Amino acid sequence: MPLTAVFTLLIAATLGLAITRSITKPLARLVEGSEALARGEFQHQVSVGGDDELAHLGQVFNDTARRLRDLYGLCRAAKIASDLLSIPIPAYAWSARPDGSVDFVNQRVLEIHGSFEGGSTGLGLGFCSTS
Repeated sequence: MPLTAVFTLLIAATLGLAITRSITKPLARLVEGSEALARGEFQHQVSVGGDDELAHLGQVFNDTARRLRDLYGLCRAAKIASDLLSIPIPAYAWSARPDGSVDFVNQRVLEIHGSFEGGSTGLGLGFCSTS
């Protein structure tokens, strides 16, 4: 094999290795970032360098991760608000008919004042009589 052929082969192998690494390293960072997102690590960002398609893909990935983080924050805030609204309010609730008899008494009133003689419907409440 002539010396120029060996030299050409070494240059081609070196260039091929450099080009392959310039593609596989950014892809490996994107795979690592995707795995982080799958674990719920929405703050994860991939390092972006250059001005090629892989750099653009990295920028899109980072933007998507940021949007997911913001959306997840909104969902958490909505869940907290929903949980707060569903906490039972320990209020007295009762209603009476026009004649003063009890129409409805909630459990909280019964816990505080006890049961009413003769049942909970059709009776006036002693602590809120109309007379």
